[in-house]
Amino acid sequence: MQPKVIFAVVVKTVGLIVVLYGLEYFVGSLMYSLKAPETTDADKGWLVRSIIEIAFGLALMRGIVPLVDFAFPGEITKTQDD
Repeated sequence: MQPKVIFAVVVKTVGLIVVLYGLEYFVGSLMYSLKAPETTDADKGWLVRSIIEIAFGLALMRGIVPLVDFAFPGEITKTQDD
């Protein structure tokens, strides 16, 4: 396997871990807000943080954030040649 492919797999794995942490915070904040009599700003902050983490993790997994291109800038793909 090439180093670029291995790095891409690592980046996608980190993205999956970030999504899972975001889901944990999201479910935790929803469960707490259902149990609490009234929501506070801290509860809303955890909910917003979890949504941001989920979005960032999905962006890493889909390759929207071009970390692999930053790590290996000299390599040209076949689509760039055309």
